[in-house]
Amino acid sequence: MHKSLVILAVVASLTCPISFAQNALPMYGEIAAARVTLKDTSGDNLATFQPAAVRLTLGQVVSSSMAVEEFAYVGSSSPSMDTTVNGVAANVSKKQKNLYGIALRPFVNVNPNFELFARLGVARAEIQTTTASAGQSQTTTTAATHPFYGGGASYAFNRTVKATVDVSKFSNKNDIQLSNVSLGLRFNF
Repeated sequence: MHKSLVILAVVASLTCPISFAQNALPMYGEIAAARVTLKDTSGDNLATFQPAAVRLTLGQVVSSSMAVEEFAYVGSSSPSMDTTVNGVAANVSKKQKNLYGIALRPFVNVNPNFELFARLGVARAEIQTTTASAGQSQTTTTAATHPFYGGGASYAFNRTVKATVDVSKFSNKNDIQLSNVSLGLRFNF
């Protein structure tokens, strides 16, 4: 298991047992449209791809300024572009096949309707690359665990529904620089 994931799990388990047992603080779900950016940083420098995805999040507020979240991105598109690989014309596509993780979300309520927050966590990402050239196609999948950080804001329409906007930046692994921008709705229950 990745060291960062273990540390985050220990911190989360130490900060929230009382809240989970009492169920005194709200749980929430979030659905967000995400524009993922996959920038190739290899020597081939194949370009930047921007697949779209939906992020589903389940969170628990564990104190007046901290929440713990689990999330998964689903339904990623697979944008492609024509390029040259090793001097040969090719069509390359990249798809975020899986991306899921856990995060701590510290937040501050600026006023009753407006919140600023940060995210710090780890995520497991699988990126699928398909290269088609000269009538042949090759697909490879790379997987890595990425520490990440991000920030955002939310606006409350009422006690149970908030609009959210956020950005996240993941560590650079497997010659891929991964980030995203999301716009969504959070529902307290």
